[in-house]
Amino acid sequence: MERGQGAATFRPIFEEAERAMEALGFEHCCTSTVTPLWTSEPPKQIMAFAHKQAMAFAIVLPPTIPNGKVPFEVHFQTLFDDGTVLSTVDGISLSIPAYPDWFKLEDHGLGDYTKQWEAHQKSCEAKESRPLPATIENYMELERRFGSETIPNMEARGDLIHADEPFQWRLTFSKAWALSMQMIKGEQNMMAQAQKVAAPQTRFSGNALMAAEIAAYDRHQKAEEFFSSGSQGKIGRFILSAAAFVAAFTWLWSFENALLLLLVIFIHEIGHYLAMGLFGYKNRQVFFVPFLGAATMGAKDDATIMQRVWVLLGGPAPGLLLGVICMLLFFHTHNDFMLMLGAMFLVINYLNLLPITPFDGGKILDALFFDRFPRAQFFFFLGSIFILASCGLLLSEPILLFIAVIFSFGIKAKWREGSLAKKAMAALPPKAGEAITKKVVFKTLQEDAVGNGPYSQRLRLANTLIKLLGAPKPTQLELIKGALIYVGVLILPLIIVLLFFLQNANIATP
Repeated sequence: MERGQGAATFRPIFEEAERAMEALGFEHCCTSTVTPLWTSEPPKQIMAFAHKQAMAFAIVLPPTIPNGKVPFEVHFQTLFDDGTVLSTVDGISLSIPAYPDWFKLEDHGLGDYTKQWEAHQKSCEAKESRPLPATIENYMELERRFGSETIPNMEARGDLIHADEPFQWRLTFSKAWALSMQMIKGEQNMMAQAQKVAAPQTRFSGNALMAAEIAAYDRHQKAEEFFSSGSQGKIGRFILSAAAFVAAFTWLWSFENALLLLLVIFIHEIGHYLAMGLFGYKNRQVFFVPFLGAATMGAKDDATIMQRVWVLLGGPAPGLLLGVICMLLFFHTHNDFMLMLGAMFLVINYLNLLPITPFDGGKILDALFFDRFPRAQFFFFLGSIFILASCGLLLSEPILLFIAVIFSFGIKAKWREGSLAKKAMAALPPKAGEAITKKVVFKTLQEDAVGNGPYSQRLRLANTLIKLLGAPKPTQLELIKGALIYVGVLILPLIIVLLFFLQNANIATP
């Protein structure tokens, strides 16, 4: 690939990287797109530089965890005549899952690419073997060797076994667990390292720093999509969370009541799950939250307002219907079990339909009204916490109080989120596409104090703001339809039960 080619998103990053590497004495060698060994990672665009005098390469790529000061990460590499390669990185060694035995990795965690280069030179001088010339032929041979020998090397160590698909392997359970723990620790280290990076002598452009943030955001989104799509992981999370849920409510109440509650909430969540499937949501999964309830996750970037409303109603509606059926059966049979089950269906699903955050009813109001008005959404959030806490105190219900306390910790974050959303909305041009929306969001974060905060915070805020700004705006017809459907689902079952009760009361009267 020629210099300047490739994704336009990365161009500001590589322009700044080239300037920085030339200051260290490197010359451009080649630009390429590398397909990682791991299917969870998207292809990476890299730029290689050669230092002819020091006989070393500098491999530059967008940062895994951006630090807001340097828009790239660099791996300094030197090939030696004994067949080994020395690669010096900075704070990211634990995020590199595997490499052959001849590939020696050093990580000094210096937080400065110029000091990283000095450390690499000192390590090369300490080696007895001689470095090979930094030619493009040697660089291409290095890439070939790394790509062709890493998998056989891991297979020989017993870390990989053949998968069902041809030319694919999978990690053994023990290696997958060890690598997962390593990668989690590696990401934590990188986030901590990003906070410690000193301001470099070279001042990099805001466009390059913003491009680095967007590139890292896209990478995290693709990785999250990959890991959330595995059926084994979904089943495992469902079973483990259901077991923890039953254990929690058995401790609070009894095993029988915990199982009944599990059934009622499972039917509620399956309603959401099926509604998501009907409208083409991806990566659907259900999991339980001990002491609180459950959640159904799914993704569809272009979901319409009415699709969102139907998905949110897809949970309470079946539960309310079953609650009505159970109550009608109770009126006929006077079976106490039907009364208890019906009451549980009705109470839990009506609770979820209340216009309170974080219940389904509150999310419906957000979709129809408050998503467009961040300040109003904040006060709706605040009012929801007050109502939950008041109901918890009046009804002596600890779960409602617990939910209110948990959400009260998010008041400050919600206010900041609303402030940032208001700024981003004001800066967003009409009919902006996804690329423009991302630029506006990350520019808004860059100009705020949060731009110098932890990357995990920036990532969470960016994800929230991009979804909020990218959500379609409801038409007046959609607002009316959505509101009528919501109110209808809310009051119709009550009317049915009330009419049936009155009818039976009149029949019983002599």
